Amino acid sequence: DVELKAKPVMRYAGNPEMAFLEKNLFRYSQETYQESCHAVRITESTTLREEVQNICQTIRKLIREEGYCYRDVAVITGDLGRYAHLVEDEFAHYQIPLFLDQTSGVLFHPLTEFITSALSVLNYDFSYESVFRYLRTGLVDMEREVTDRLENYVIKKGIRGKSAYEKLFVRKDPELQELNEAREILIDSLEPLLNGHKSAGEHVRNIYEFCVKNHLQEKMQNYEQKFHAQQEFARAKEYGQIYRVVMDLLDQIYHLLGEEILTDKEF
Repeated sequence: DVELKAKPVMRYAGNPEMAFLEKNLFRYSQETYQESCHAVRITESTTLREEVQNICQTIRKLIREEGYCYRDVAVITGDLGRYAHLVEDEFAHYQIPLFLDQTSGVLFHPLTEFITSALSVLNYDFSYESVFRYLRTGLVDMEREVTDRLENYVIKKGIRGKSAYEKLFVRKDPELQELNEAREILIDSLEPLLNGHKSAGEHVRNIYEFCVKNHLQEKMQNYEQKFHAQQEFARAKEYGQIYRVVMDLLDQIYHLLGEEILTDKEF
């Protein structure tokens, strides 16, 4: 028999602590690192901004005192959406050059979430989960309290499916007028996506009309102005650019796949 062993990752050669982590982290292993540890440190901060400031101070120490170059340093996070604007602000303050991989940030931006959650409502035929994921993006013209009351009613009555939302909620209850208005806001906001579509180009046109109907460009501009007034310049820049980024993506899909027939889920 031949025993197959995974080759060690070369960048961890000479760094047994990182090699041990690479081999055992998030794995069902009973192994314990027995030697003294110099390459891995754990620190605690009281706020996200303080955490980023500590990172900046560590990077400056590595550059000034230990002979590192900026290209030797990478900062990795599993939650770029929460950290990106802080990293941009603090790195600029500490005069640290930065390349920020924004792919994940775009994917989880509220505008992108608004569009993808709207498509999920269609894909899952107005399931409870998809409807309230959409309504809670913060970009539907519905007050949070009204959304909460609508959610309670939907759960209580077991409302599911497009046809159920298209019907009036009927019962002798003054509150139902407000909930019916909320139901109409939901259906009306999604109306462009309910039009018939077969090709990728038709999908794109419907999404563009959906964005226009829901005033997404104006909403992004309002957020940009809000964050700029709060001196959160990185977030202001993010909100100032995201609408154009999404429109450019739709334009690319239109020109590359315009005539191709796609189902909702494939699109």
